[in-house]
Amino acid sequence: MLYLVKPIFLATDAFIWLFAVMLTITVYKIKRQPNLCKKWSVLLQSKLYNTCLVTLVFFCIVALTDSIHFREPISETHNTKIVYSNEVKSLFDSVVTPLGIVKEQSYSKPFATHNLNKSYEKDSAGNYISFYNHLKINEKNEPSIGELGYEFTIKWFKWAFISLAVLSLYILFKERNQVWHRRIPNYLTTLKKSGVLHSIITAIILFTIFACLINISSCYHVFGTSKIGEDVLYQTMKSIRTGIIIGTITTIFSLPIAIIMGICSGYFGKTIDDIIQYIYTTISAIPGILLISAAVLSLQVWLGRHANWFSSMEESADMRLLMICFILGITGWTSLCRLLRGETLKIREMDYITAAKTLGVSNSSILYKHILPNVMHIVLIITVIDFSSLVLAEAVLSYIGVGVDPSTMSWGNMINSARLEMAREPAIWWSLAAAFVFMFSLVLAANIFADGVRAAFDPREKNNAGAS
Repeated sequence: MLYLVKPIFLATDAFIWLFAVMLTITVYKIKRQPNLCKKWSVLLQSKLYNTCLVTLVFFCIVALTDSIHFREPISETHNTKIVYSNEVKSLFDSVVTPLGIVKEQSYSKPFATHNLNKSYEKDSAGNYISFYNHLKINEKNEPSIGELGYEFTIKWFKWAFISLAVLSLYILFKERNQVWHRRIPNYLTTLKKSGVLHSIITAIILFTIFACLINISSCYHVFGTSKIGEDVLYQTMKSIRTGIIIGTITTIFSLPIAIIMGICSGYFGKTIDDIIQYIYTTISAIPGILLISAAVLSLQVWLGRHANWFSSMEESADMRLLMICFILGITGWTSLCRLLRGETLKIREMDYITAAKTLGVSNSSILYKHILPNVMHIVLIITVIDFSSLVLAEAVLSYIGVGVDPSTMSWGNMINSARLEMAREPAIWWSLAAAFVFMFSLVLAANIFADGVRAAFDPREKNNAGAS
């Protein structure tokens, strides 16, 4: 029973849900400001940017469901306490069941029915016979792809009919003042103009692909299996959480430092400006990969000395992931700080800032009410642009051996292990291909959406567009 599970609270879970709450509050405040609503509505009317945003939201939903951890009970009696399993699962694991449950002996190709490696046994005459073992996942039942497709289509049409009925009832209630035969066309026209209709279509397509993969995974390993017999599709989907955490929690650590030091440096000037410039110039002068590698290696030594602080391997690996986010955050704030300093130097010479100083407004009020809102477009643009670079940074760090814990599923660890697998004969290419496809989808969507955000919020983009 789900209500009997024992909740497990990891540090990264708290931070990623904190980021989700902050994002929800930001969206709520944006809806209350007409000028910002207008910019976002123009941005989301583009089908390309709309598709990228829905894709990012889909990845974030997967990461959030994978950030609710618990232990399941393995025995229960009336007189003794409930005994819980040592294995930590997430809500995502329950949703994608049976994906990831069946483990094979070793490698197997995508959609294969037998192991890739041969097995040997002696016959009655004492001779060795080689053969390929049948995979456990379809040992009892081996349905064809057509049968799985038919079963999935029936289920999809059932849920599509229910969703359509709910949407129709909502439209009838929303447009109750209109004539009945004009309600649905009017509402669909409104959805189309606002870009919501395209978002719904994109979400349905993503859900269809996701549900189809889960449905097929009950009888086949869609992306094959790894060296330890684990489903590669399961590893790739579990790696989404690691990529999203690196991109979001690092932002939580770096943004306050960059914003406070950037606007203080530009506004106060003199000694404060000299000190802050010296700090970020010194950090920028050190090669980033060397600084991060040295910090991560020091972190590994510290975690090794204090292993008794953690009650399980999951907590130790999670703390290492959190510390990597912290290291990336405190080393990656310099570029945004420099941009905010330059923008604040320009804003502090504006007439309304001079008038506020003349009227005796405190410096803290000027910074919070006048300067901060006028530099937020830079913060938004840089944050969205840096997200994809942070996801790639995790892959690079794991590739050189100083990334997340080897027990943590991540695209970097998959790519790192694929180096040796590609040298085999035959080559094990599916682990690298699966990690590449998912990471490419996330990074591409983030980069394209970042271009849209820059075009919508950067005043220089509008000036250039007007001049051309």
